[in-house]
Amino acid sequence: AAAAGPIPLRRIESVNRLRELIGTPTALCRIALASVIANVGIVITGGAVRLTGSGLGCPTWPRCTEESYTTTPAMGVNGVIEFGNRLLTFAVGLVALLAIVSALLQVHRHRRTVVLSIVVFAGIPAQAVVGGLTVLTNLNPWVVGCHFLVSMGVIAGVWAETLDGLRDRDLLRVLTYCGGAPDPEVEIDGVPHLLLASNNYLGLANDPAVVAAARAALKEYG
Repeated sequence: AAAAGPIPLRRIESVNRLRELIGTPTALCRIALASVIANVGIVITGGAVRLTGSGLGCPTWPRCTEESYTTTPAMGVNGVIEFGNRLLTFAVGLVALLAIVSALLQVHRHRRTVVLSIVVFAGIPAQAVVGGLTVLTNLNPWVVGCHFLVSMGVIAGVWAETLDGLRDRDLLRVLTYCGGAPDPEVEIDGVPHLLLASNNYLGLANDPAVVAAARAALKEYG
């Protein structure tokens, strides 16, 4: 079989330009955060649909009416609210697609981040289908509950993706716990460290007399 030819320089330049735009850890973090905001937004508008009684503002699915994919003036405010909630699905899907492209363009690509972005993107049409079933079953409460749970699953996936982006930029703060009293030397995950951020200057935190007095005071005064 003939060997594949060299990749055209123009294609390489296009990929590098795209990587500069959305293929950096900063861009991935921002896209993931935008995805969180968009998904929370669609949950809020979904809540508005329920609170205003607009769940059947579009009485069928995937069309809004039997004749139209969009709302009509005769359907009033309820139709506008329900149709607006449906339209947000496309915006959420576009942001999720950008997240996949950004995850794939990373110089140091992480499989977990790529998988998360794909799962989140797949969850959006699943969310739309369950939402359609909600309408077709005349707002069956079990289906409504499933619709909400799918939304929460998507948001959880997007949030995990955001944390990955922060971790790649060394911006994810993780609290460190040390075992025992704050002595000059402490163990963290079994490794000895010098502790330079303690107020235990006199070494009284683990003094037997101080510990006994503290226990006695707690026992007597609560």
